[in-house]
Amino acid sequence: MSVRYDILNTQSELYYKATIRDHTKGAAVEMRKKIIALILINVLLIPLAIACNKQESPTSSTPSETYTFETNESGKSTSDNKETDAPESIVIDPAFKDGKISIGGKDISNYVIVLPSSPQSADKKFATDLSAWVKSITGHELQIVDDSTSPVANEIIVGNTSRAESSKITDSFEKATDYKATLTEGKLAVKFNKGMGGYSALNALQRSIANNDCDLTEGFTN
Repeated sequence: MSVRYDILNTQSELYYKATIRDHTKGAAVEMRKKIIALILINVLLIPLAIACNKQESPTSSTPSETYTFETNESGKSTSDNKETDAPESIVIDPAFKDGKISIGGKDISNYVIVLPSSPQSADKKFATDLSAWVKSITGHELQIVDDSTSPVANEIIVGNTSRAESSKITDSFEKATDYKATLTEGKLAVKFNKGMGGYSALNALQRSIANNDCDLTEGFTN
């Protein structure tokens, strides 16, 4: 009996040790699997983190630039701005030394701006921007009227008005920035493409005045 009992004890002990060994081995395997999984996750996340850090802040799609140009010592325009996206407003300050602007030798304060009776938004924008610009230089804000008023000697005629000067300018413009202006006996008539032509025309008007001793003496076109 004693021998059989010892054999049973020995078998039980061996089984117990084998069980403990298998359990320990299994736990180690599971731990290695977890460690490998964590390493793989970190390897995958590193490129993503780098990419996020390199992202730049998005830029606004709303146009924000204004039209400006520099002048040399004589007050002449020196830059050659080009139309891009239409700005919210046109701000050009050629630093007129005497604060005076003339059209055909006549002080611009004697002029009125004439719009069609039913003006398009581009016509109104051109007129208000021009009036504001003149005021910033001379201190005088040009009056804006429609073509139902009686003609006067000095007018800046914008768009398709009933004035005879408007009918002498073509309504056909190929490019969005096209414009044309004529100056005849104190009447400055301006037409432009309703896309961005108004901005181009006002820029050209201001540039022509700045480059001719603050006096517009002839029409202009692009």
